[in-house]
Amino acid sequence: MDFKTTNFDVSTEQIYLEQTTEIPIDVDFTLSDYEGDIKKVLNCEITPYITSKQITGSTLIVEGEASIKVIYSTPDGELFYTEKSQPFKKNFESNKNLDDGYCDISTTPILHSCRAVTERKISIRSSLKVDIKVTVIEKNEIISDIDCGYFEQLKGEAFATIPLGKTQKIIIIDEEIDLPQNLPDYQRIIRTNAVSYITDCKIVADKTIIKGNLKVTIFYCTEDNEFAKHCVNIPFNQIVDIPGISDFCECDATSEICGLNISARSSDDEENRKFILVGKLEISVFARCSNQIPIIYDLYSTKYTAISKCDEVKFSKLAKHINEAFLCKKVLSLPNGEATKIFDIWCKCGNSNIKYQNNSAIISGTVTVYTIYENSDGIPDYYEKIIDFEYPINFDEELKAPYCVPEIKISDCDFSLNPSNEPEIKLELLLHAAIYDTYTYSVITDLTVDQSAPLNNSASLIAYYADKGENVWDIAKSFSAKLNELLKINHLTEDTVPTPKMLLIPRI
Repeated sequence: MDFKTTNFDVSTEQIYLEQTTEIPIDVDFTLSDYEGDIKKVLNCEITPYITSKQITGSTLIVEGEASIKVIYSTPDGELFYTEKSQPFKKNFESNKNLDDGYCDISTTPILHSCRAVTERKISIRSSLKVDIKVTVIEKNEIISDIDCGYFEQLKGEAFATIPLGKTQKIIIIDEEIDLPQNLPDYQRIIRTNAVSYITDCKIVADKTIIKGNLKVTIFYCTEDNEFAKHCVNIPFNQIVDIPGISDFCECDATSEICGLNISARSSDDEENRKFILVGKLEISVFARCSNQIPIIYDLYSTKYTAISKCDEVKFSKLAKHINEAFLCKKVLSLPNGEATKIFDIWCKCGNSNIKYQNNSAIISGTVTVYTIYENSDGIPDYYEKIIDFEYPINFDEELKAPYCVPEIKISDCDFSLNPSNEPEIKLELLLHAAIYDTYTYSVITDLTVDQSAPLNNSASLIAYYADKGENVWDIAKSFSAKLNELLKINHLTEDTVPTPKMLLIPRI
């Protein structure tokens, strides 16, 4: 064989398993002795945590726990909080081997009912919507060059973002949280919340260095039966290895809480000013490299019989990467405007989506606002409302087939009363989005040459009458002729024939 090919591996993400299912979460539990009797259930939230995900062959095994938190009022008008965890497990089957894949899971709680059966017993009927996706990086080999004088090649380049893969790592955060001096001692916890997010992701010496924050909120009842709130940022950092990564690559990281417990801890001097936090975070790091990839659209031999294989290969290009915060302000009107005092307001993100139009896009979504307040009768009450938000994005050019799964988190939720005594909600939303554009090229992926079957080039020149607009490459290929010689002999400088004319086709 007197020719040599240069091949190039084009890596693409392929979804091997994608399923949605519902897992029932039905729980009945009795309050502990130290918890007050129930008069009215004010709020019930279910927070699912994925504690384990394991791929074995064609099976994905998902385990987790649903943290059920209930805030209620007692006959004496006090606020109490109780919590229960319910484990769950689900197997997902595929018709493909998933061993080299990585898994993304999203869970959405659906609360059907939460009621007090008695003053000491709570009954909860709910379910979890679980969306799973297992992605495998496939390598498609293409021919990018042929080192041989008797091949004519129609070449080009494709700018592509090549995925290296995703690495997921579990870290444990174990912290003691002290109340600052300006806050009073606690009597009991009413509500806890936490959000984790990445602040920096860098590649240094072929490793990724991740920095982030775990922001924790503790809302509690003081010893004087008042209420106070403490927010604290707990920084974390981690080094994550990704095979094949280099300083020329880019990395992108996200974090998810997959376990959280915050409990009160009395100190030796009997001051109630300490909390113990144990958190479990999953850090996901996705690495990619952007390259100019040489491709061959078409080829033919001028000497031997050759058969080439042409395939449609999909390329992805990172169009925009967003990792920033933006503010959302809304005025919340409570029912009948009857709130005499607001105890607590907090928020949780709902669905989000992205809509593309020309060279721009809008990311939109919803946030549920929860409010515990004192009504006109002096009794604790509860109200929730869904608000929406939008975030515009502009691109440098119009995208052909964009795709993105935006991630929205709430890093801060605060409020103040306006002149009408209505709470004005101020949210800080963290947007994480990697927007890709996709396009498909028909490229040469394989070549077979039969050197025992030379082409029949008996005539050195052939006359051919070409119509206006005929493609010169197609003409040269149909006669297995040298392209440059055809252009030179016929004084052609364009890819198509400008006017109807007779062409001389060299067959040397």
